[in-house]
Amino acid sequence: MPKPRPGVEASSRLSKITDISTWISIEKQYGEMLLHKGGKKLVDLDIACEEISIKWQEAVTRKKEDAFCTCQDLYTIIEWKFATGKPRPLWKHIKSNSEETVRKVSKDAFDLIHKAKCHDKNLNTVIGNAVDVLSQLKGIGPASASAVLSLFRPDLMVFMYDEILDCFLGERKYTTAAYIKLNTSCRDLVKDIGGGDDDFMNVRKLGQILWCAARLSLCKDKVDLTEGAVISSCQEKKEMVLGDVGKDVTRTDDENPMKTVKRRKTKK
Repeated sequence: MPKPRPGVEASSRLSKITDISTWISIEKQYGEMLLHKGGKKLVDLDIACEEISIKWQEAVTRKKEDAFCTCQDLYTIIEWKFATGKPRPLWKHIKSNSEETVRKVSKDAFDLIHKAKCHDKNLNTVIGNAVDVLSQLKGIGPASASAVLSLFRPDLMVFMYDEILDCFLGERKYTTAAYIKLNTSCRDLVKDIGGGDDDFMNVRKLGQILWCAARLSLCKDKVDLTEGAVISSCQEKKEMVLGDVGKDVTRTDDENPMKTVKRRKTKK
C-alpha cells in the first residue's frame, strides 16, 4: 500500500472540525499554497479552470447552448490536475481523443448530472454513471473525470485529491466505487459544516481546503490551523453526550480501508 501523502494528518484533523471559521481561515491561503506548489503556472491554471466552470454554469443558466468540454478545456483541466498532484504519462492517450468525441462524451456525462439534486435517492448512482461515461475517453480515469465533473457541479462533486483519499478512505484506489465513497463523505461533511452566511462552502471547495490544509502543514513558516482547533464532528458530539460526565473522550483518526473494484492502471 502506498504511503499517505505528506500533510494528510492535517487534512484528517480538519475533516473532524465543523467550525466554519477554521475552514475560511485556511481557504484564504489557498492561492498562496498553489503558488508554493506549482508557481505562477499552477495559479494561472487554477484561474483558467474556474473560468471554464463559469462558462459551463452560464451555458446551463441561459439555456441557449449545451454545456460540454472542448479538447482545450480538457487539456487545461488535466494540466491543472497533474500540477496539483503528480504528473502521469497519459498525454499521448488524452490527446488522441478527437474534438468531436470529447464534446459528445462530456455532454453525455454533463446531461446525467445536470438536474441532479443533493437529496436524490439515486444520486450516487447518477454520479457514478457520469464518472464512468467520462472515463470512456482515452487516458481519462475516475480521478481525471472528477476534475472535470466537479467544475460542472461543484455543489455535488469533489475532485479526487490524493490527500483526501488518504484522509477519508485510508488508501488510494482510483475507481468509481472509491470515488463514490469519497464524494459521499465530502457531501456529508459539507452538510455538517453548513454554507455560512454567504453560502461559502460547496463540495468542490471542501476538497480544495482539505488539500490546502495538507500543504500548509508542510510549510515551516506557516501556522497549522488544524492543530489545537476544537473538534466538533457530529460523531464526537454524540460520544460526548453519551459518555460519563467528566470522562475524557478518546478520538481516533483512523479510517477503515474501503474495498473497491479493480480498474486499468493506465488511467487515473
